[in-house]
Amino acid sequence: MKLFRLRSFVAVAETQKSVDAAKKLEITPAAISQHINDLEAEMRVDLFERKRSGMQLTPKGRLLVSHAIDVLESVHVLEKKAAVLEEDVFDTLRIGICTSPADLRLSEITSSVHDTNSRTSIHPRRMHTSQIITALLDYDLDAGFVLADAVPRRLDLVGITLMDTAVIIPSGWEDLLQSSDTSIWAALADKPWIHAGPDCMLQTLADKRFRSMGLKYASTLQAPDASVRASFVTAGFGASMMLRDRAGRVNGVCIAEVEEKTCPLGLVYLRSRANDPSIEHLRAAVADTWI
Repeated sequence: MKLFRLRSFVAVAETQKSVDAAKKLEITPAAISQHINDLEAEMRVDLFERKRSGMQLTPKGRLLVSHAIDVLESVHVLEKKAAVLEEDVFDTLRIGICTSPADLRLSEITSSVHDTNSRTSIHPRRMHTSQIITALLDYDLDAGFVLADAVPRRLDLVGITLMDTAVIIPSGWEDLLQSSDTSIWAALADKPWIHAGPDCMLQTLADKRFRSMGLKYASTLQAPDASVRASFVTAGFGASMMLRDRAGRVNGVCIAEVEEKTCPLGLVYLRSRANDPSIEHLRAAVADTWI
């Protein structure tokens, strides 16, 4: 059984479309279709129902896809362990970070990891939480720091801390600062809002606050990247929710003193790698740094 066929099987199961699976794996849709047909012939099982709306897993396909995922994750773990056994190969940890290294205390964590294993090299990548989760599921990252309170079942999420949030507004809106918490949110609902994206935990917190007060707001721009949102607020385009520490470092804006909300920060990695020494070292370093 070929691993590339299993990868195509899992990709189609997740996307439900051959075209989207092909983009994900960077191959052609025809290759995806051939892989699925060959796998079905090899296993003598119909894995999908072909419909105009897309590819739907059959009952047998639903039973088998979890096993296919387990096989691929086991191969990934095997490859990682084989690499670190090589005398001259450093163990590289590709880590997604959803906010600045300073917010995550990444330098302290890196030092702690190196104290445990000097041959571990940490390569951080700045990404949004949703991108980190996708990259982990696609084996493109080894771990990540995310703003989230739940992740897909293939991942483990270790809570680190609750981070304070803040609403930043253009400097020309100072009159809002004299209002009460309720009045500020009502006023913000009448102002343009810089949306952080539907998958952003910060935006989820803001949306919940608006809904709890029966308010609707107008979103004029969307920018998942916090630095881009900050620049839009500085330019006067609207308000936005940010981590308080980062908000305090933005020039040319005001912080609206609304009731503080907290956003959960966590470390996430594939559940199948929970006992991987490099993940254990990272987990211990995070605990030493934050606790």
